[in-house]
Amino acid sequence: MVVAALFYPQFSLNHDSSWYLVATRMWLDGERLYVGIIEINPPLAFYLTAPALYFAGSVGLAPTTGFYLYTVVLSGASSLWLMRIVLRANLSTGAQMALLIGGIAGVFVMPVREFGQREHIMLILALPYLYYLILGDRGAPIKLAERIALGAVAAIGLALKPHFLLIPALIVLVAPLRDLFSRMIDPANLTLGTMLVAYAVFIAAVHPEYLSQIVPVATQVYSSYGGGWVQVLLRREMFALLCFVALCCCRGKLADGISLRLQGAIAGALMAYLLQFKGWNYHVLPFSFLLMLGSVWLFWARGAFVRRDMLVGALAIVVLVLTLGRQVELGPYRAPTTAAFAPFIERPDMPVLVLSSNVFASFPFINEVQARWSSRFPAQWYIPGAMVGLAQADCPREPQQCARFDDILFRARTAIIEDIARNRPELLFVDVRREKSYFEGLTFDYLAFLQRDPAFDPLLASYRKVGHAAGYEVWRRQGD
Repeated sequence: MVVAALFYPQFSLNHDSSWYLVATRMWLDGERLYVGIIEINPPLAFYLTAPALYFAGSVGLAPTTGFYLYTVVLSGASSLWLMRIVLRANLSTGAQMALLIGGIAGVFVMPVREFGQREHIMLILALPYLYYLILGDRGAPIKLAERIALGAVAAIGLALKPHFLLIPALIVLVAPLRDLFSRMIDPANLTLGTMLVAYAVFIAAVHPEYLSQIVPVATQVYSSYGGGWVQVLLRREMFALLCFVALCCCRGKLADGISLRLQGAIAGALMAYLLQFKGWNYHVLPFSFLLMLGSVWLFWARGAFVRRDMLVGALAIVVLVLTLGRQVELGPYRAPTTAAFAPFIERPDMPVLVLSSNVFASFPFINEVQARWSSRFPAQWYIPGAMVGLAQADCPREPQQCARFDDILFRARTAIIEDIARNRPELLFVDVRREKSYFEGLTFDYLAFLQRDPAFDPLLASYRKVGHAAGYEVWRRQGD
């Protein structure tokens, strides 16, 4: 824990967590979620980021450093709870150590590139509960209050994305059917279900704009975000899955419930990854972690170390290399644009706007130069999907669909112009790359797009192009 607290703050924070630090500060300062801050994800991530900002402010730390330390503390608390559960289980010392070391590696080492991402936060909060489910009858009896706490804390993590719920669901479902009802009404699971229902009601009551404004747009345009099937499927983790299947088949079928429940967890994490179908590294993190944990468990459960079973050992090592080894190889997150954009920043709190479809174009650059973000969007995520949708639609036959895309583009254009007029960014970084992300090869010009509204030209007239950086034009506002 101390090593992590010293190690991680030396590096850039990932782009999504960096955006949440900026957006959560905007929210705490009075901006309205899903009106003045346009984010595709439900509000829980903002509520989980707020304590990090309060902590950083109270002790005088930079928000990024405060967030890192906050995440390290959560990881440490999760590891201690994990230790309490595992060391009381009816397992050999070696098996206990295998599960414990695997879990600690999952929250401290495997997320080296994605430290603080929602997938990492989910693992931190849900891991004690998932271990409780996986151990099943091999775990020590747990008091009612602790089981309720397990479900409650896990609900906070699993509610970050609905896909995550497939992991505990598959763990519960893979065990013998005769015990299914008793597993479903376990206090931990009932607490989890109750909190998820309460969270859905909370969103509808407190943040209705998420359901009325964000979800309808996201269903129309967000499918354009992400990679193709090659990026999704041709990953090292998929080859690790083949090795894990071979590991399961070695020397016959395993009869122990822990192995079966681990396989259910892996299946749930794989389904969650495939349902998102983006191919992004942080999306694969839970699946990668559970593959690693499953291979470590099977290695010990088969007694491969004692018997010197070379095949089982080799397969387990290959899985470890393709999962944990892959993330370690990637190393800590590196800010893609800070080095190129930072020379244009003259002072802290300088208002800046980046016109790009990539979140990583703006974050953590904005955090690292302490600039003031001048947009309601983390990136222009409305635009690519709507442009692609219009290009692919048969508008004479589908006029309503095309009208929806036109309306989304109108709203995006209006929002950008309003943000520039209100926030008066001193610097505009405009993506002028020929191949812009998620436009599927379409040519797109941000300034020409904005100039379709007559209100934009007077705003642009106050800017002068002052340079290029990493495929972006840089425009500086001239006076008031």
